[in-house]
Amino acid sequence: SKYLNEVTVVCREGAEITKSIMNSAVKTKGRILCPMGSIIGGEVIALMGMDVGVVGSELGTETSIVSGIDYELEDKICTYETQCRELTKEIDRINRILGPILANKQKLMALSPEKKMALKGLLQQIKNYKQEEKTLHEQLEGIQNEGGGTRAKEIHVRKMLYSGVKVRIGKCFRTIKMEVKGPVRLKEDAENETVSISNLMV
Repeated sequence: SKYLNEVTVVCREGAEITKSIMNSAVKTKGRILCPMGSIIGGEVIALMGMDVGVVGSELGTETSIVSGIDYELEDKICTYETQCRELTKEIDRINRILGPILANKQKLMALSPEKKMALKGLLQQIKNYKQEEKTLHEQLEGIQNEGGGTRAKEIHVRKMLYSGVKVRIGKCFRTIKMEVKGPVRLKEDAENETVSISNLMV
């Protein structure tokens, strides 16, 4: 394609764009090739990295580039993390109800049969929630371990990387503070928990 403008694109193979990707959401399990073009606005996620001419703009258009991330796994992880947070909230809510009752033996003994039944139901509910929470955490851990396959944890920018661009490579993040003239290589620097920028020999 020559242009991608204000579109959402999801593809398993890589994509070659000759001119520009503007204000678009692009997700691919391949590589993004746009060495003579630009990415301005939106978010581009490429499991196998990207080669692009210009990223961002002088106006500071909000632009995000992501490499070495499997978008399908990321979506699954987000879903599980949301479910875990909701369960934790519910467990905390029930604990706040049960805490004062269980701490006071006299109050506990004085409960009517109906309230004792309700209390028993809450105790069973919290037990079920904790089991569900444990299962979700195990599933989440399994999904995260899936992410160890082939991936490219670097991005090549040939001409200009503008200030304000958000970069994520693997588990590392960096927001560009000053414009960087290319050609440069952006790589995951796991040891320092950042994205490194170095000269790219072309």
